[in-house]
Amino acid sequence: MSALRTYLIALAISLWVSGPGLVRAEKIIFAYPSPSTSFLPLVVAQKKGFFEPENLQPELVQIRPAVAIPGLTIGSVDFTTVLGSTIAARMRGVPLVITGVFADKPMDFLVGAKGIAAPKDLKGKIIGISALGTATHLASTRKRM
Repeated sequence: MSALRTYLIALAISLWVSGPGLVRAEKIIFAYPSPSTSFLPLVVAQKKGFFEPENLQPELVQIRPAVAIPGLTIGSVDFTTVLGSTIAARMRGVPLVITGVFADKPMDFLVGAKGIAAPKDLKGKIIGISALGTATHLASTRKRM
């Protein structure tokens, strides 16, 4: 067997073994708070194969925001669909980056008693929020000013 032929066979085998089919996709973890429209784009992208050309293997994990945000800071979660808690964490100085959102307007809404038609009608009233220091808390105090 000639040296050139041996070299070409070895090259062909090495290219076949190291082909793109053997490259492992990078696993990324997306945290979402609950089965809702907030993570629907991820499900659609996963089912349509949008991640494959980027060599990404997404894992969609349902995690409470109180767990997802610390998970982002220590690296056990790569991304989250939780916007409100992420904004609240940023307000507290947590070094997170918001890269995009799935909605073009806030998903929060106001449910009030008869006679409450606008934020100004809440002036002097007691309102309920999910927690202090959250984006909802900030929005509710700013809207009443």
